[in-house]
Amino acid sequence: METKRREVTYEQVLEEAFFIEDVLKNVDSPERRINSSLMEARSGLFGAFLDSSTYLWYTKIRPKAFYLLALASIILSVTLVLGEMIILFQLNFSLFDLIPQSTIWGKLFANLFSLVLLAYLSLCVYYGLFNIKFTSFYELHANQQTDSFSLLYSANFLTKLAAPLCFNFLKIIHME
Repeated sequence: METKRREVTYEQVLEEAFFIEDVLKNVDSPERRINSSLMEARSGLFGAFLDSSTYLWYTKIRPKAFYLLALASIILSVTLVLGEMIILFQLNFSLFDLIPQSTIWGKLFANLFSLVLLAYLSLCVYYGLFNIKFTSFYELHANQQTDSFSLLYSANFLTKLAAPLCFNFLKIIHME
């Protein structure tokens, strides 16, 4: 099982590397399409549209989207670190004191901000949890290569972390 899992992972990494190489070769392509041996040639008007949209996604939009996601991650990480520092030094201050909540738009923005902050906090915690690699016992693998024990172990940790994660978030926003 382990050998088969490693072979599948190796093939997936190779395919991804070859596709990235093909994308880099076609960045300045006058055809505005990605010529790759890994993708089937599409025909027709809709096929040409899909080829050009795939080209635009991988060469123009995706790098800018990752840049914006990196900026958002930096801002949210700094916000979470400030919230943790408020908890550590037991300051009588909340991050939501900076948002004027006198209007309906202020309350809506505060709710959206708390939703985004909690989602980012959960994403960071669970991303780290699910990428833990203890030998080969607790690994999660793509393409249905994970055994049942690893899935149960990960689900166990997922449920055990939910309550402390929410409690920590409530401490960050000073909900009492």
